Amino acid sequence: MNSKHPFYQILFYSKLRRAASVLLSVLMLLNMQSCTRVANDTDVDNAHSLTFFAMDTAMSIKAYGEDRIFENDDPPLEAARDLAEALERKLSVTDEGSIIYRINHSNGAAASVDSETLALLGSALELCDKTEGNLDISIYPLVRAWGFTTDVYRVPGSDEIENLLKITDYRRIILSSEPAPEDPGTDDSTAKSHVLSGSVKIENGMMIDLGAVAKGYAAEKIAGLLHEKGIGSAVISLGGNIKTIGTKPDGSDWNIAIAAPARTGSDSYESPPYAGFLRVSDMSVVTSGGYERYFEEGGKTYCHIIDPSSGRPVDNGILSVTIVAKDSLICDGLSTALFVMGADRATAYWRDNPEFDFIIITDENEILVTEGIENIFTPDESYIESISGRIRAVHLQ
Repeated sequence: MNSKHPFYQILFYSKLRRAASVLLSVLMLLNMQSCTRVANDTDVDNAHSLTFFAMDTAMSIKAYGEDRIFENDDPPLEAARDLAEALERKLSVTDEGSIIYRINHSNGAAASVDSETLALLGSALELCDKTEGNLDISIYPLVRAWGFTTDVYRVPGSDEIENLLKITDYRRIILSSEPAPEDPGTDDSTAKSHVLSGSVKIENGMMIDLGAVAKGYAAEKIAGLLHEKGIGSAVISLGGNIKTIGTKPDGSDWNIAIAAPARTGSDSYESPPYAGFLRVSDMSVVTSGGYERYFEEGGKTYCHIIDPSSGRPVDNGILSVTIVAKDSLICDGLSTALFVMGADRATAYWRDNPEFDFIIITDENEILVTEGIENIFTPDESYIESISGRIRAVHLQ
């Protein structure tokens, strides 16, 4: 298959319901994987798992190996949890102690940052540029205006949207390898806890939000940590972002469920929980869906994914986008960017950049599957039947 990574996302409508849904779906997924074990599979005896809450979502790690790996003074799963929590403290938009918060409230001045944050911002901006702004990490003021950060939903007026679009442009985020002189934030505890090796400058009123790549980045960091601890078989679920390490202990692929996108508004109806299943090893699977968070007003449904070009929720016929590739950060960002692009532009983008694969589900009951994963994706027949759907393979030529 093409290189890049796999992942899947979970339905949620509010923060509490979202967390419950993710936990339930993760447990169902792991149970499903148990049912696919071969007769001589013994990984039950070597399974170690941990579920926790970080980055505003439920997270779960299930790893396999000898007990001695997990029973020491620095147990790997607890270390992975601590890593996720540390990244949340650093990258949160709302935590007043985070580095991102300091950047966003520097009133147009440069803010000093540590090398990790600087590198992550560089990677995010590179992805914004490669997707021609369909991913934009400066979108936060618009997302907030629509109420998706507070669950106090509203439809902003045209003038408000136009004014916010004026401060939405990732290209105006300036990174420097030199710390800012007389940085007003360097006296706080967050700045002191990191070696400051660069700076970030944004215009007054602009705000950075790494939510579209943060969990993907965290998945990569956790996978690296588990590798260092000697773990060669694990599945990491960060709010539905799935990253697999190696194969299952019996040598078979992981079986990853792709959530069936819920229909909203007048088209809402009950459907099977999964659209299909992917068999992957050492890959990531990430899904973005408009059904994950939305509100309805005046008979119209507004999803939480905002188009950076219009400042309005995406409404292009896509229900969900799943990206499959090696790198979880890339998958995370591309799942949002391709959702914004729409099916035709997403297909054209993939043909120009075939380093990943995708599954796109549309409101016309079509499931588009790129050729790199065509043979490892199994649609759920009950889902296909319930929507009278059809599968269409997407090829490079």
